[in-house]
Amino acid sequence: MKMVRMHVFKMLRSRLDVNMDLNEAVAKCRSIQDFRAIADTIERRTDFGGVSFEERLRNGEVEVNEICPRKKRKREAAVADTLQSSAVTQRV
Repeated sequence: MKMVRMHVFKMLRSRLDVNMDLNEAVAKCRSIQDFRAIADTIERRTDFGGVSFEERLRNGEVEVNEICPRKKRKREAAVADTLQSSAVTQRV
């Protein structure tokens, strides 16, 4: 099951980032049926009249902040650190 779990995390990464509760559920899966149930849940949550999540994001129907605030904050902090270090380098 370890190999299956690893592949499921890799294949569903973008959806698991949005559905953090399912991220934990994948970690606890013990059978193929458990993984199938999670895939079905993700499918139900992301089917909005046939409009994909990416398309809804482009149309502004989903706020970027709703996706994964913790990761967004980490990314913004990394960008700020990079900008700050480059500004210090340019002054010297």
